[in-house]
Amino acid sequence: MGQSFFDKSELMSRCLDDADFAVEMLEIFARQLPEQLQKLTSAMSAGQAQEAAKAAHAMKGTAGNLAAKRLHVAMAELEKTLRQDDLAMANQLLEVILREAKCALDDVPATVLSFKTV
Repeated sequence: MGQSFFDKSELMSRCLDDADFAVEMLEIFARQLPEQLQKLTSAMSAGQAQEAAKAAHAMKGTAGNLAAKRLHVAMAELEKTLRQDDLAMANQLLEVILREAKCALDDVPATVLSFKTV
């Protein structure tokens, strides 16, 4: 079994060492991320860089709160690029975001299970 996408120690600290709360936050994340990604990609496709930046900002915060460090860093870079109205570069970064988001979503079940066996 490989390393978790989430920094489980940091996540537990952020959840005040409450494994049930960590599980709940991960499950909410897994349910909401696809919709958030759709909102982001729709705004980008429509050329609405500032709306897309708002979506990226929200997802950046969520990733940070869940200690999904790679996704957090990628979202921060995307948000910065969108705030500069650089949609061409943002579209390139979107590929990284989608890949990192898939890794995060793929890792949620195993991370949840690891907290339930604590």
